[in-house]
Amino acid sequence: FRANMMGEDLIIDGDFEQGATFFESDYQFVRDEPDNLGPEGTYTVTRNIGSVHGDSDCAMDHTFQNRMGKMLAVNGNTQDGVVAYRYRITQLTPNTEYALSTWASNWSYLAVGLKTFAQLKFCINGAQVGETFMPQLRCDWERFYTVWNSGDNTEALFTIQDILTESQGNDFTLDDIFFAPLTPFTYTIQVVPYVCPK
Repeated sequence: FRANMMGEDLIIDGDFEQGATFFESDYQFVRDEPDNLGPEGTYTVTRNIGSVHGDSDCAMDHTFQNRMGKMLAVNGNTQDGVVAYRYRITQLTPNTEYALSTWASNWSYLAVGLKTFAQLKFCINGAQVGETFMPQLRCDWERFYTVWNSGDNTEALFTIQDILTESQGNDFTLDDIFFAPLTPFTYTIQVVPYVCPK
């Protein structure tokens, strides 16, 4: 049989436990304090979105599934082309397949009522990878996963953008961003015929 073995994760602090570090954003950072996440186009790292925005009571991150872990909370931007998350990877192996995944959710009461949800576009080196992803479960996590081949690239600029620019319903959270090489390997299973007892 042939299969792929997951290599080392190349995203530092993809679970945001160290706060708003190691990545860049075109959004405005706000401190994890009451009602700070109110303006459009802002983000923070928090344990409880309800403590920074009155339109949510979401308080469970994906990593630890409790109120102790952190997550990236984003109040969606109303301008097009604004990158919410940007991360540069500089140690790629050419002609290698990489697994890219993250967990996302929406946190707004309005999103559920209006049925308008963030539309997350994932890009590497300016080209979209995977399908546009719309997390529709409020305060519950949905997984985005795709595989990307590095070709002749030795670096990757990874971005996440919310392409929904309506102010109501374009809010989202991210957690556990993961990017790792897939190493193919083979293994053999020996099949021994079963002899029925007489």
